[in-house]
Amino acid sequence: MKKLISILVLCAGFTIATYAQDIVDTNKWYTLENAKSNGKMANNGQKTTGAVMVAKLQIATGGHWRFIPNGDKGLYRIQNRDSKMFLANFGARQRGSKIKQTNSPGPGALWRVIKLAGGGFLIQNNMTSMFIGIIESKNNTPLIQATSLSSRIVWKPAFVQPKTSTTTTTGTTTNAGPPKNTNAKAFRAKRGGRVAKVVVRYTDQISFVGKNPRVGQRVYFFHQQLANARADKISFNPKHPKICGNTYIVTQVLPKIKFNKPMPNMRNRTNDSFMFVVEIF
Repeated sequence: MKKLISILVLCAGFTIATYAQDIVDTNKWYTLENAKSNGKMANNGQKTTGAVMVAKLQIATGGHWRFIPNGDKGLYRIQNRDSKMFLANFGARQRGSKIKQTNSPGPGALWRVIKLAGGGFLIQNNMTSMFIGIIESKNNTPLIQATSLSSRIVWKPAFVQPKTSTTTTTGTTTNAGPPKNTNAKAFRAKRGGRVAKVVVRYTDQISFVGKNPRVGQRVYFFHQQLANARADKISFNPKHPKICGNTYIVTQVLPKIKFNKPMPNMRNRTNDSFMFVVEIF
């Protein structure tokens, strides 16, 4: 549920609207571009804990970030794709203290995302209530904790397109697409959970192969292709099932599994079931 906060007008003309856990898609990676400098938040290729984060004009995977929910209070840990570490203030409470990366996130690595009416957002530290900003507008400038409400603390998110593998046949490169559901070893847990298989039938019938999840756990459906599924026999595209990329929260285990929201309708002519590979976390 969205929680309203006080309306504030930034000197750059941005208006704070609301904050909520559904502002970002927790299944996707983002680039985060500063509204003042156009530099993107990055780890500058650093692999060590304590390295200072910067805003750079040119980035690679060190400038890709994802938001991992921490409970149900609208807080996130923000992870770097390259280093696998998390943004943190390292316990510093002073204005101007530098933002660093850590592999052991504590209270200083919890962040709240505050949506702006102009399309960007603010990233606020839960411990200090200060915002991630930049010292100055030049390239490769360090990220700091800031209190001044200006465009230097505004970040513009953009999705990172998913990587796809390629194969070469007779010299021609083709898109291989996501892995098939029959190869569970092709999937890796990315949220600290475990990889499992589930069987789905219709929109409300689901069973787990092996150990069931607990109430409150999340189930993420990896992007995958359904092997040996004829497109003319089913109600969806087996190469791009709509359920893939979605995360569900388990609300009930017995007498049957229930999620917090309905799954896409999936049917075939013989009323058969479909197997998917998921991460439980």
